[in-house]
Amino acid sequence: GQLPVNYLLYAEALAGSGEAMTYSYDGVTYSGTTASYPMNNDGPVEIDQKTGTVFEAISVDSLGDVGVAISTRDPSKPDDPALVNTKIVKIATLPPGTNTRALFPVIGFDKNRTLYIAWVTRGTKTVSEDPKAWQIYYSYAKASSGWKDFSKPRKISTPPSNQAVMPWAVAGAKGRLAVVWYGTNDKTHAPSTENAHQPWHVYMANITKADTNSPHVTQTRVTRHPMHYGTVCLEGTGCIAVQGNRNLADFFQVSVDPRNGALVIVYDDTSNDATQTIANGQKVGDSAADHKGAPLVTMVRQNGGIGLFGQRINGYRRVGLAMKDQTGDARWDPLYGADKVPALDLRGVSVKKIIKRKKGKIIRKAVFTLKVNDLSDIQGALTQTGSQALDYIVRWSNKTPKGTAKEEVRFPIQYVAAEVDPTGTPGFYANNDAFTYELCSVSGCFPHGFYYPRPPLGGFDAKGAMKLTEGPKPDKLTFTVPFRKFGSKLNLRMDSLSAFALAAPRSANQIPSNEELEADRAPVEVDGICCRDARLKK
Repeated sequence: GQLPVNYLLYAEALAGSGEAMTYSYDGVTYSGTTASYPMNNDGPVEIDQKTGTVFEAISVDSLGDVGVAISTRDPSKPDDPALVNTKIVKIATLPPGTNTRALFPVIGFDKNRTLYIAWVTRGTKTVSEDPKAWQIYYSYAKASSGWKDFSKPRKISTPPSNQAVMPWAVAGAKGRLAVVWYGTNDKTHAPSTENAHQPWHVYMANITKADTNSPHVTQTRVTRHPMHYGTVCLEGTGCIAVQGNRNLADFFQVSVDPRNGALVIVYDDTSNDATQTIANGQKVGDSAADHKGAPLVTMVRQNGGIGLFGQRINGYRRVGLAMKDQTGDARWDPLYGADKVPALDLRGVSVKKIIKRKKGKIIRKAVFTLKVNDLSDIQGALTQTGSQALDYIVRWSNKTPKGTAKEEVRFPIQYVAAEVDPTGTPGFYANNDAFTYELCSVSGCFPHGFYYPRPPLGGFDAKGAMKLTEGPKPDKLTFTVPFRKFGSKLNLRMDSLSAFALAAPRSANQIPSNEELEADRAPVEVDGICCRDARLKK
């Protein structure tokens, strides 16, 4: 609007059921509460940049309905950004036995100032018992009606997304809307509470003519492999009581690149099913407070087709065997420091296959090459970062072998790595399953992050070499590992192949304590190259 102002809306639970509003000119210092209104479920917010009107997706009288709160300033005080008037518009009553608490209704606002509200019908029954349960719907209203006359709700989720949770929405050019959600093909188990190792994917409905009675809906399965298995617990802090898995941490969003309209989705991938390894080498199983699956924050970006602004998108290739990275972007303090760290400055990563015969047997090996700007001053990099070791990781995920029992199917994190200590001598190793650690939250303890151990703590020694070059060409680290070491005889599938350079407080052959990790004494990523799917076929 006319004022550069930032609004904050939040649930005022301690003062009773309601939503409070405040504002800030700098995003740091906020006013006192300017107004509040009653609601039963609060979702995200959109702002009309022409008038400064603020919209919030809500449930109105109960969780069994969906609506929008429309908040405005005092028109007699054009220089006062305080929101003082709120009108509640109920859009629809949900089907019997359903509600919006999975997690909340969501919102989009297109360039033509049309408002969209989307929601999921969380059910007390499964979709096999109630076809209207666990489905995604949306409705719209135009600016010409003052955003008060909403369309009849339209269902946009279809099989194989049989049951859906956690929608999020974003709008673009006139009549263009994208809604994403987590969906499973399972029909018979309650998504929040019944664990059948059911697979979940990210789904997207890309809608054109969304502001008409004849929208065109294209549903896409975004993820190439399941990003979660089991329950997606929606019971809040009650997840402990029902032993539901809350490792996704209510974390999910779709946005749009403002430069060209490409859709960008960020989500948690817990398909690794990892659990923390304890002292005797045994892994923690599912329990009331501990669940398998370390959240790997993942982003996918539209790389083709028509974007949300109606323009054609040209992006990076999804599949390939090599990636490059710019020089000079490895900085120990990327926000305030100007000092570059050449020994942690990645320049590129690639992988290829070699086939050899040994005693009549065919042996397939993967050869990884990681280019680093300058490895000649390892001690200088250790001193600069205050680290005990520099770790170079090439990482990907790979499906468990065929024949694995259904309840054990997963996509573990695999890697090859080199660690260089103060002696300057690299050690090369690999592992078909990264380790994880568990930190605790309001819903119990779950894996929060990864580390990449070297023998004898974990993994196995690998064949490798470090080559220093003269002149401007980057130095190289190479790793050679047989396919069979990663559970594959003929093909090696590498989803999201990536590389990272880490400054580590200790060697990767020592297990960090949870106390250290709670204090943020963990390896720090200084540079990275991400990501491309790689396939080494027979």
